Amino acid sequence: MGKPVIVIIAVLMTAGCQTDVDHRLGEVDARLAELEETAKSLKAVYERQVQTSQQLQQEQQRVEQLTEGLKQNTFGDGVWEIGVDIQPGKYKRTSATARCYWETQDDNGGTIQNDIVNGPATIRIPKGAFAIKSQRCGEWTRTGS
Repeated sequence: MGKPVIVIIAVLMTAGCQTDVDHRLGEVDARLAELEETAKSLKAVYERQVQTSQQLQQEQQRVEQLTEGLKQNTFGDGVWEIGVDIQPGKYKRTSATARCYWETQDDNGGTIQNDIVNGPATIRIPKGAFAIKSQRCGEWTRTGS
């Protein structure tokens, strides 16, 4: 083979390689476009998840606040600190248990007021009380201030 034939073969091979390279570049461009669309979709999903997570955190805080409010508006047997465990105010019990004993106490544990009741009862826990003690009374529910 002479030099012109080799040059022609080389040109034809180069043209074939260029066509293959162009074809591969087209495939890469198409794949890159697909990946960009996927990235946009993933970003949108992530942003929705962040928003949902923030909403869930806000809802959880609201539930915790409501739960804390409920805790401070009801109490059962035991000794409860006023202003910490429960709030002062008017409380009612609907239980029919006999010999329910309740007692409000000052900060030295002294008795401010007390009573033994049978059946439903209403008590008023004063703002100056430190604690209330309840025995055999069931649940007390706040009905007012």
